[in-house]
Amino acid sequence: MPRRAEPDACPGALRVHEAADGGLARVRVPGGRLDARQVRALAAAARLGDGGWELTSRANLQVRGIAPRDVAEFADRLAEAGLLPSPTHERVRNIIASPYTGCDDVGSLDVHAVAAELDQRLCAAPALAELPGRFLFTVDDGRGDVSGLAADIGLAPAGGSVAVLLGGADKGIRVAVADAARAAVLAAEAFLAERARQESASWRLAELTDGARLIADRVLAELGSAEAGGSETGAAASPDDAGAAHGADGAASGAADGSAGRIAPASGAADGPAERTGSASGTTNDSGPHVPTEPVSTHAELGVLHRRDGHVSLALGAPLGRLNAEQVAALAALERPLRLTPWRTLLLPGIPESEAETRLSESDEAGFVVDAAAPLAGVTACTGRPGCAKSLADVRSDAVRAARPGSLPVHWAGCSRRCGRPAGNRVEVLATEAGYEVGGEPAGELSAALEAARRAV
Repeated sequence: MPRRAEPDACPGALRVHEAADGGLARVRVPGGRLDARQVRALAAAARLGDGGWELTSRANLQVRGIAPRDVAEFADRLAEAGLLPSPTHERVRNIIASPYTGCDDVGSLDVHAVAAELDQRLCAAPALAELPGRFLFTVDDGRGDVSGLAADIGLAPAGGSVAVLLGGADKGIRVAVADAARAAVLAAEAFLAERARQESASWRLAELTDGARLIADRVLAELGSAEAGGSETGAAASPDDAGAAHGADGAASGAADGSAGRIAPASGAADGPAERTGSASGTTNDSGPHVPTEPVSTHAELGVLHRRDGHVSLALGAPLGRLNAEQVAALAALERPLRLTPWRTLLLPGIPESEAETRLSESDEAGFVVDAAAPLAGVTACTGRPGCAKSLADVRSDAVRAARPGSLPVHWAGCSRRCGRPAGNRVEVLATEAGYEVGGEPAGELSAALEAARRAV
């Protein structure tokens, strides 16, 4: 693991990165869910830049080309739509939730409620503004689609309780569903406390020495203290009565009101850590959470999905992870909510089945990727030239020219920093001084090399 010497430089909506093509703002969308008003607001805010959206692998959005004079107005528009609730915490609200929740009968946890409460609790804890911008939370509904993303802190149903995963590993921490968000905040506080003890500048939990075990010990000790002091197990807790759980170092933590709410361990937690990292098949036993050993590949789930009660959801892909201004305007004109996924797709839930084919055809004409067999399905790229001064090639133009259909996702990177690289199994096309490499080997004839690599499942 890398040893960090400096704080991370992740951009935000307020801390805009100066790229070669202008200001780059990253808008956090905890849980990936936007209502129709927020879609319109984001579309309007994007017109302060180049009008487009970039979809990130953490189900967030980026806008490029914002002039310095427009940054304040950009932030104001987000704030008016409820997308910037805490200026001090805007970069740490990285929460991915299972995007298909409620669209089918799979899943056993209301991830949107948990993600919303977690976001509120993060913003209410002043100390957590110090989390790195790359620190990631996931909330999985039980299908295992986001637990495999190796988040720093994950929540996933396990029997009748919720497991708290640390760096993707199950250390045996179980809490009641009503306590899940607070437990995640407690674990985040434990990360900061352990990072300070190790005098580390780590950005991720896995970068700490023995981080998962030490943080699990801190969390379990805190849960044990709560149990000894009287628990609130099973009592739904609102963000307004958010407890002031205290880190194992005694550092102040919890919600801003400083109330004394406690979290109680669910059955099994008091027995101590029980290592569960997933079976060879990618699942655990009945008492453990579903934690795939590799991220679930759902990049090619496009088109009509999830028929239920006369409605469907439509999954639309963004070509190379980016939507142009016309596509963004088309989304805003739908006057519908949408969800962002970590696979750089958009989900439109609740579409009447009778309208599905028409809307899909319209989306196809507008340039969205709607067919899993399309050459650009599952293909992403960094900014490349000319938007990035460090890139060695115009990877986006080259990716379009060389695109071939295939099963494996593909990521094009303009330099060794590999910005935007998705997690899990993939084909990497890397620009070097000597030309492109595919999967670490000189590409030769690029399209042929790429086609062969994509089919190597």
